[in-house]
Amino acid sequence: MTSGTTSPRRSPVDTTRRGLLGLAGAGTAVGLLARSPAPAAANPSAAVELVGDGTTDNGPLIQAAYDAGQQVLFPDTRGRYLIDTPVFFDEGVIMPTFEIDGGGAELVAGANLPTTPSFGAGTTAFMFYPNTLRSALSGGVVTVSNATRATGSTGCFTAFVLRNVEVTGQMPDYGICFDNRCGVIHENITMTGGRVGSTWFSYAEPHVYREIYFRTQGTDNGQVEGAFYVHGTQEGDGVYVQGMKCSGAVGGVSLTMCRGAVIDANITTKLRFTHCEGITINGLHQEADSYAGYAPNVEVIGSTVTVNGGVLYRPKVSTDVGAVTILDTHAERASQVDFHGTLFATLVRQTPADPALGAHVYVEAASNASGYSSTRVRGFGVKNKLASFGSANAGIWRPTAGFDVRSGVAPLDAAATSAAGLAQLASGDFDLHHGTDGWVVDPPGVQGLRLVRELPDPGPLEAATAGQPTGALSNSTTYAYACAFRDASGELTALSPVVTATPQTGAVRLLLQGGAAPAAVCIWRSSTGSIAGADAYVELTFSDARSYVMDTGTTINGMAWRTDVPARPARNKTKTRLLVDGRKA
Repeated sequence: MTSGTTSPRRSPVDTTRRGLLGLAGAGTAVGLLARSPAPAAANPSAAVELVGDGTTDNGPLIQAAYDAGQQVLFPDTRGRYLIDTPVFFDEGVIMPTFEIDGGGAELVAGANLPTTPSFGAGTTAFMFYPNTLRSALSGGVVTVSNATRATGSTGCFTAFVLRNVEVTGQMPDYGICFDNRCGVIHENITMTGGRVGSTWFSYAEPHVYREIYFRTQGTDNGQVEGAFYVHGTQEGDGVYVQGMKCSGAVGGVSLTMCRGAVIDANITTKLRFTHCEGITINGLHQEADSYAGYAPNVEVIGSTVTVNGGVLYRPKVSTDVGAVTILDTHAERASQVDFHGTLFATLVRQTPADPALGAHVYVEAASNASGYSSTRVRGFGVKNKLASFGSANAGIWRPTAGFDVRSGVAPLDAAATSAAGLAQLASGDFDLHHGTDGWVVDPPGVQGLRLVRELPDPGPLEAATAGQPTGALSNSTTYAYACAFRDASGELTALSPVVTATPQTGAVRLLLQGGAAPAAVCIWRSSTGSIAGADAYVELTFSDARSYVMDTGTTINGMAWRTDVPARPARNKTKTRLLVDGRKA
């Protein structure tokens, strides 16, 4: 590994990647390069060896190495290297780089690190302060500000690189790195507990984070609420995150006023964007968890976000959040979220498997919805599937009905759950926006215009009871089911043939078939064994000619059954028609 200058600094230790790997294999110390450019007085043959006994404070040793332009060596990559004194990278040049490569060693944030009130309202204690003068430390507090910036009114480029370390702390409220208008690179880092891995003051760029694993210490460790590995509370562009995973009640990335970020191939990583522009998310695998404060998966506040591919699970915590939740009541401008080829998953494996799930997309708009009339959600090739249901089918995902958009505003709810709204959402190509007649769901690019195709009658339902999740249906009761399809103009097909099922595990899996998406599907259920006595009803999207749904008692696909049961339809064949703004052309 070499420094970023055109004339790399030389050392008797081979610091190429091949050399470092060779040293590690021979049991020799693995270390880091000094910053670049190094001071003229630096002795390239010198190195500072850290102490991995878990009690010696290595902060002053790293500071001394930085000041002398020397390397830092980790003699035992299985050791625990305490940092109880903060390290300031404050040379004051525009292109400094100081690299730490721990070779897998553990860094421990000490209990005596000074606090930093500059980070939000918290009193987080950080180990490293790139581009901050050490004079910022006074009376047990580090104040990161314009006045304490090493490069003065300007910033600097990548000032600090941290690689191949595990990071833990002696207290829950610790952080790794606080940047003062400068960029950093973090690679192959596991952080356990703590509040934040990286944050910054003032406008800062660029930031690169690769192969990050942020995890809690356990359920009772006092994990700091609202913890994010990347927590940009101020402007900072050029953020790149690749291969991040989070577990437990912690988040991955929270950005504020960021203009340009790419988040690639991340797993179970809560994301939050506030007044951001140009956010692109690729290949996300996003699962909701049961920790309070963890859902939703992706939170958008007055921002423009594009999601390409990826899988997003519906949250299991609350019904008033979504896999993506748009909170424009808290924003000074409206959001636009676009989904391209994104898969939404409904997971019904939990035991008992009968909670009402959150939405795929939840929009919290202002009470005066016209104030946020440009809030927009668009789908291009969106799919949804039923995931991991029953031991016999674990891991096999089936196309399913039930793409669900909800909101806290009645007009938007009415648009998303109307005949036109459900049918259009089911197509996977939709544009939910505020039109001339209020909230509408249109095909993207064809505002106000819908082609409603003739729907065939539904085919026979199929019911499966063996190998299903645990639900709340009675195993001693025979239930009857029937369905009908409804087009965007509100007309219904005939009722399907009735199917009966007696649950074995409190749940019944139904296969709906014979229809033609997009459409809404209306399902009637009776606990008397005869559909004539139907006492439960639900309306879902119908997105595939063969769609699976899971009835677990009070919910079906996580949607609550209704007790206001409408009359079953007579034969009312739908036909092809053109609708303009919801009216027949």
